[in-house]
Amino acid sequence: MTHLDELLSSYLDGELSADERERVASHLPACTRCRSELDDLAAVRSLVRGLPLIEMASGAVPGVLIPMPI
Repeated sequence: MTHLDELLSSYLDGELSADERERVASHLPACTRCRSELDDLAAVRSLVRGLPLIEMASGAVPGVLIPMPI
């Protein structure tokens, strides 16, 4: 069975074309490996989104400009 690892993150983020989305959606019910990988990706995304935002000090990264709030 061909697995769709390279498409799963984009599927989760809604970045696939209609044809690719259909390909993944029709593959998932029959493939426990890809369903598990998609579940893992969703869990990691949720954890990352739950991390606190931190502010970087101005000049912390040379050559990178951080926009100042207006």
